[in-house]
This record gives sequence, structure tokens and C-alpha cells, in this order.
Amino acid sequence: MDFPATMVVVGGFDVLLDWQKRYYEWLKKSGKEAYLVEYPNMYHSFYPFPEFPESEQLMSEFKDFIHKVTSSKKVANII
Repeated sequence: MDFPATMVVVGGFDVLLDWQKRYYEWLKKSGKEAYLVEYPNMYHSFYPFPEFPESEQLMSEFKDFIHKVTSSKKVANII
């Protein structure tokens, strides 16, 4: 199956933490290009809140990820 590079973002207090990490591991074991980004002090969907410094940091990581995968002409998938 052709699958784009994927960035999986996990918060340490996210109720879906275990599922997200298993998804990341499945991608890697399946030979897919996957990146795990962890924020140990954050919860699920923290990124829309600009008052958190981690939100700004994640936006920068999104930008870097997209630049990295598109510069090699790959399609990006962000989870």
C-alpha cells in the first residue's frame, strides 16, 4: 500500500496515548516513513491553543516536517 510520510503527535496526558503510539509502531513495522513527536505535558488536541508554548513549537515542527517531505516530492500526512 502506498502511504505518505506521517507525523504522529502525542500528548503525555492524551487519553489516546497508547493507541497513537501503537499506530506509529504499526507504520514503522509496515515499512512506512513515520515520525513520532511527543509532548509529555500536553493533552489531546492541545495545538489550537496559542497560550501554550508547545502549540507554537508544534506549528514549527509541522512546518519543518512538511518542508522535509515535500522537498523530496513526497506527500505528507499529519495525524
